[in-house]
Amino acid sequence: MNKVILILSFLVLLNSVLSGQKAPVKFGDVSMEELQMKSYPADTSASAVILCDYGAFTSIQQQYDAFNPTYPFQFIRIRRIKILKKEGYIWANSSYPCNSNTQIKGITSNLENGKIVRENLKKESIFKDRVIEDRYVMRIAMPDVRVGSVIDLQFNSPFPISVWKFQEDIPVKYSELVLEDTPAVRLKSNFFGYEPLSISTPNRWVAREMPSFKEEPLMSSKENYVTKLEVDFLDIGVRSISRTWESISSFLMNHDYFGKTLVGPGYLNGIVKTIEDLGGTREEMMKQAFEAIKSTVKWNDQESLFTSDQTLGFPFKMKIGNSADINLILFQLLKKLGFDVYLVALSTRDNGFLSTDSPSLYKLNYVIVLAKIDEKSFLLDATETYMPYYLVPFRCLNYTGRTINVKVSEPVNINTTFKGKEFATYNLKMGLASRLQGSMILKKVDYAALDFRKKYRTFNSSVEYLEDYKKDKQGLQIIESTQYNLDSIYLPVIEDYKVTIDNQVNEIGNEVYVLPMFYHQQIENPFKLDSRKYPIDYGFNIEKTVTSSIEIPGKYEVSELPATVKLKLPEDAASLTYIVSQSGNIINVKSIFSINKIMFLPSEYNSLREFYDQVIKKHSEPIILKRK
Repeated sequence: MNKVILILSFLVLLNSVLSGQKAPVKFGDVSMEELQMKSYPADTSASAVILCDYGAFTSIQQQYDAFNPTYPFQFIRIRRIKILKKEGYIWANSSYPCNSNTQIKGITSNLENGKIVRENLKKESIFKDRVIEDRYVMRIAMPDVRVGSVIDLQFNSPFPISVWKFQEDIPVKYSELVLEDTPAVRLKSNFFGYEPLSISTPNRWVAREMPSFKEEPLMSSKENYVTKLEVDFLDIGVRSISRTWESISSFLMNHDYFGKTLVGPGYLNGIVKTIEDLGGTREEMMKQAFEAIKSTVKWNDQESLFTSDQTLGFPFKMKIGNSADINLILFQLLKKLGFDVYLVALSTRDNGFLSTDSPSLYKLNYVIVLAKIDEKSFLLDATETYMPYYLVPFRCLNYTGRTINVKVSEPVNINTTFKGKEFATYNLKMGLASRLQGSMILKKVDYAALDFRKKYRTFNSSVEYLEDYKKDKQGLQIIESTQYNLDSIYLPVIEDYKVTIDNQVNEIGNEVYVLPMFYHQQIENPFKLDSRKYPIDYGFNIEKTVTSSIEIPGKYEVSELPATVKLKLPEDAASLTYIVSQSGNIINVKSIFSINKIMFLPSEYNSLREFYDQVIKKHSEPIILKRK
């Protein structure tokens, strides 16, 4: 493969170009004023501030041969950071995307006895971790960092990074990027973000006094909302890269670590024969193929668009691989079994939304499989041990992907109709000293079951899990416990407990107060801010059902019961059904809490926040008993 194309594909980190603009700072030339700064006036709470971030892509020569490249361009970046508090030390130990040819220089400047003292970044404090082929992450540990230090970094690389952030988790005083097409390279850029820039032209962008980015609860990813510029290569020489989704598809299918791995699938013949001998419906055979790959090749927790080796037989033989290894092997197996299958490239939730209008190679960072049986479509990802074939990993639920192994790339909706469903059933009898005794049965389905299984396996034993479960549940004593279907991933997880509960019944004078939701009461509103800037994104719908049956002693009678209510947002986006009834000396309470819409816009925030407040209020209403 041509050297430039090979490097480009793994540099899913592309962007920027200089137009002779002079850098606003000189590397290592820190001023006395910057060293004497005690706080940042625009944000006195900031633990650090980026004083300057400047990027430039300079052309070294005018002639360029796409088939014999000599890298006629250079990316230069200068970054200056002021440390204001100890919490800001994290910015002195940072990671940056790079390639094998990236060079870095660093200087820490401090003020000692009125004099500026500088210490250079040492080679032994620079670590490069290879992600894949010529794609690396560079980790650095700056020397002699203290409160008051100023850190300077300078990067030199034959290729620039793919995204320039004008906004970070700390304030940015000044940020500048200049981009130009050259005879060798044609670029396209897309601006994202909620904060305005000071200068925005077709080839130069400047931000001044950019506030720090503040995350809000239940966001999809800050990458969708942080102010930044994303840049892709349209062309390198005569090669088209991100001009259309079809050119991206062609690029990937001709790539040594993607499409060219899909040859020689003879290593799968044994699995193919086993599945064909077992027979069954097409969906049953698809499930068998899914489980066969999942149980054969363990996921190494690396998310990737590209495979780890140029042959899929290698990770299959080693029984371990990244997400692309596993899902491309699954694709090969289903294809050998005669399924109508497609590869779907996407951007994970943490990586941000994939634009529907602007084709982008750099934005793709993951691949799954689309299988079609008659009129039914299945999105498949065989990486996670406790994932049934019909669920899509939460990290992939990011709205849109693109088919790759086709002449015409089509958009694919990456969503799910399955929910995170939880059921809690209390059957309790009130005894002496207002102690409650009986059973508590918990049931989890689909995404709730998946999350439980993954969490449960982080504990060394069931005893350790139960100790952790009880620690925030005042008065709960577990007499006996049984868990069902922990490894039967196509069945709900069920926890069956015999319990006694103390301190959940309050006696005040002649009256007794019981909160019937017990340990499943909604007690906190996740939305505490008065207003919301960014959309709320749950990823999948949620349903929580709590049923309580409480037998009260004959010496008591009901004085007051919570009223039955039904709360609902417009278009049934969220709802609460709360039903209370009495039959003799047994009180029954049922609460069904549902989130039926995945994304809520900022304009819907106040309604959703108020809905949670009403749920909290309802769940806090007691059953009131009085002595006869």
